[in-house]
Amino acid sequence: MKVLFLLILIIPLQLHAPGYSEALKQARINIVLKKAADVLLYETVLEDIRRLEALRLQVYICPAGQRTIGYGHLLTEGESYQSISKEKADSLLKKDFEIGMQYTGEEIPYHKRLAISHFIFNVGQGNYASSNLKQFVDDKRPIDTEIIKWQCYHSKGVLIKSKVLLKARLFELKLYNYEDHSNNR
Repeated sequence: MKVLFLLILIIPLQLHAPGYSEALKQARINIVLKKAADVLLYETVLEDIRRLEALRLQVYICPAGQRTIGYGHLLTEGESYQSISKEKADSLLKKDFEIGMQYTGEEIPYHKRLAISHFIFNVGQGNYASSNLKQFVDDKRPIDTEIIKWQCYHSKGVLIKSKVLLKARLFELKLYNYEDHSNNR
């Protein structure tokens, strides 16, 4: 939010500089507004992860049997946290989410990268890498039916449908299929 606030402050200052034509001013405004929208979208995705994962400041064992802390951060070799602060949990969340953002690459639109990174945060990079969903994304095919298949999890050898996972998949699908119509006004 600090970035958005700074962007809003910078626009008027830049537009009064000498030598700016109206077209250039409008182009600069559009760029700044796009960046602000991207920041808001990114924060919305992180907020959804916070809501889905819930915050746990003490180490716990997740359903997959992994030592976990914060907002679903799986402890890696060398990490020996027993408890953390909310600020550290947020830092770990952003670090973990960025792994998905880097993995998806910049060749797909930003909102689709956010959606797939949300998915990766939930199911893991390895599961995504070997999934049919990745093939659908890579082939630029609609992902609607494929992503919904990931509303289930295994527990003691039984496949269980989860309302929480369905909500996550629907959020990802809506974000993935998002179209920006602001240029059509």
